[in-house]
Parts: sequence; structure tokens; C-alpha cells
Amino acid sequence: MKDAILRVYQELDRQLGELREMLPRDTTLLMMSDHGFGGVSNSVLYPNCWLREQGLLRLRGGLSRWASRMLDAAKHRAVATLPNKIQQILSRYARTQIGGIEAKVRYGIIDWEHTQAYFDENPYYPVLRINLRGRQPHGIVEPGREYENLRTDLMERLDDWRHPDTGERIVERAYRREEVYSGPCLDEAPDIVVKWNTHEDYTYAFRLSSKSSRLAWTAR
Repeated sequence: MKDAILRVYQELDRQLGELREMLPRDTTLLMMSDHGFGGVSNSVLYPNCWLREQGLLRLRGGLSRWASRMLDAAKHRAVATLPNKIQQILSRYARTQIGGIEAKVRYGIIDWEHTQAYFDENPYYPVLRINLRGRQPHGIVEPGREYENLRTDLMERLDDWRHPDTGERIVERAYRREEVYSGPCLDEAPDIVVKWNTHEDYTYAFRLSSKSSRLAWTAR
């Protein structure tokens, strides 16, 4: 496996070459990473646990939490043990089912009828969404004034969120989506875009709240 990384980059270069050949000559091709680079802190954040502490989200317990953890464990075990070809086949022919499992892992423990806002809790850069009536399947926040007042309130609370040991800011700044994005797909953007602070020059590690004990923050 000593040349594995080299072969991966060579294959990426080959596929990029094929892509460029298919594009018109006047096309600008931009490449970027969707994950970024750098180290991850030993400080772990459970964003939806923080929303629960704020009284803006309710998490289910019991069977819902157990089922979410079991699905997550099964997913990670499959990624670690199944041969690549089988994973590719499953990914190609069962995307709907896989997406449903991932949604249950992330959102299955949320009590939507008592939840005003939630983080998507992806492990890279969680963003904040309002459980808006008429948009989310079980939305409870009314569009208009209630929606805008909740966004303002959330941004103020995010500004006050502090590390329990150091007192440093957890969030560098929060933005309304229209401050960051524009265009015809604006409605698909998160309602609040969070610019997370770093801890000792490392990015926080984000974890699913279904895996936490009770706290919104912990050290690993």
C-alpha cells in the first residue's frame, strides 16, 4: 500500500483530464475541497444538545435514541468491513435507502412538534435551520415576524455561547443566509450560517447529539 496515495492522485488527475476534454474551451474550471484541511480539536461539540439547553429543541429518549445509535454503528461497521465493490454497488443501487438511514441517524431523535430550530450536525461545519411551518414536514415556526424574531434571538444566543473552561467564544459570528448567499437557490440555504471559532488553533469536532450523554460540550 506504500504507493496508494500516489495512485489515488494519479487517478484524480486522469479523471480531471477527461472532464476538461469534455468542456468547451472557454469554460473556467474551478476545483476546491469540500472538507478543508487542518487538525481537529479534542473539544467536541454537540450542537443540537446546545439548542436543547436553550429550550429550542427537544430530543426523544428511549427507543428512538437506541435506534439512532444502532443505525449509526451499523453504517460505520459496513464502511469499515464491506469490500469496496460491494459498497459501490450499495451506494449506486440503494441511494434512497442509504439517505433514509442517514436521515434517521441524524434526525430520528428530534421531537419535531416541540422543536423550533435544529443543526444539521454534519461532522464538518454544522449550519442552523428553522423548523418552519409550510417548509419542514412538521414545522411549528410561523413565517414572517416569528421566523425573523427567532433568527435574531438565535444569533444573539450564538454570540453568547462560551467555552465552559476558557470562556472563549464558540461562534465567531452568525449570519443570516441572505448575508452570505444570493440567487435563485437561496431558499435551499440554511437559515443561519455559523462561522465557528477555533479552539487552540484547531477546529472543533462536531458529533451527533444522539451520541452525547447530556452536555453540549465535552473533551475527548
